[in-house]
Amino acid sequence: MEANMLDTVTQAIAAASAAGAQQVGTAMISDLYKGLKAMLIKKFGAKSDVADAVEKLEKKPDSKGRVETLAEEVQAAKADKDQDILVAAEKLLAALREQPGGSQIIQNVAVGERGAFVTGNVGKNIVTGDGNTVL
Repeated sequence: MEANMLDTVTQAIAAASAAGAQQVGTAMISDLYKGLKAMLIKKFGAKSDVADAVEKLEKKPDSKGRVETLAEEVQAAKADKDQDILVAAEKLLAALREQPGGSQIIQNVAVGERGAFVTGNVGKNIVTGDGNTVL
């Protein structure tokens, strides 16, 4: 994973963890988050590196390092390629966007120390705030 890329699964988990810490959201968001987490545990195991990274992020939801570790573990497990997990993550992000302050939380999660994380297929080079070029 390039240093400035953040996948949908990581973004959803990190944003939901941050929203929970800031008490933004509803029971629906909590249920969607728990469902996504349960899917990860079912597919990869409760003792997997992905599950461990989620638990550690929950303890420090504002930690950029823990977000990056989760992103690495999601990619290593190929959780970001699993269609069921992606659909669950996208539903969670959509629900968060509908909450007051939810879009801002998602945006804050997507901003790294040295520029912005980018999700999706951008199709062109992006120059980050620190002058790095992401291909």
